[in-house]
Order: sequence, then structure tokens, then C-alpha cells
Amino acid sequence: MTTLESVGKFYETHSRYPEPYPAKDDAEEKELALWCEKQRSIKATPLDQRGSNHWSLDKEAALKTLPNWHWIRNDSDDAFWSSRLAFLIAKGVPPSKSSNKIEKSLHKWILLQRRLYGKGELKKERCDALSDVAGW
Repeated sequence: MTTLESVGKFYETHSRYPEPYPAKDDAEEKELALWCEKQRSIKATPLDQRGSNHWSLDKEAALKTLPNWHWIRNDSDDAFWSSRLAFLIAKGVPPSKSSNKIEKSLHKWILLQRRLYGKGELKKERCDALSDVAGW
């Protein structure tokens, strides 16, 4: 079974796409989530900057066949945001120079939240929730 097929099966089973920070420590879900994020990242990269990250129209077409697939992950999605917050509360703020893919992804998310906070664009309830996280 290809990774794309595994993502489709996950969606059929759970009625959602895999999260990088699932409520249960599920390595398979984390790996599928990272694969999805990588596909979105490659697609968002300008063609002349993709380097060895080969992208084909066949792959793009196959991803479009997945139900409710979106090229841009909507960070305003409350379930997605809450899953990252829950991970932070459980594990704490990861080091900025981690070699772990999940920790790197989470660190980028933290930076985004800090940037939004600095601009005054982070919702008050999210500011309040993050204020309870050690190291925020």
C-alpha cells in the first residue's frame, strides 16, 4: 500500500486527516501527517526552488482525489490548533535545534504563534491557553 493510499484509508476510518500531534502517541499517524505536510510544502515551493523534491502532475492529481484535501493547512482550524497545544502541554516546548521532524514542525508552529501574538493577531483564548505552557 502506498503512503497516499494509507492516508486515504486513514481518512476513511477517522473522517479526518492524520495529525502530527495525535491525542494518543501513534507513530503511524505522525508519519502520515508528516508526509501530508511535506506534500503541501513541496507544492507551495516555487518550481525553480524545488531542487530534488520532484513533483509530478500525476501526484498532484492523485492527492486531489482524496476527500476534502486542501493544499494549505488552515491553522485557524480549532481541532488542529488544539492538538498542537495538547502536545505542548504534555511534552513541553521542544528545543529550537532538534533533529526530530515532529519537534522541528512544532517549533515552527510555536514561532508562528509568537509572530501572530507580536502582531496582535493571535486570538485572546489562544493567548490565554499558551500562557499556561512552560517555556512559552
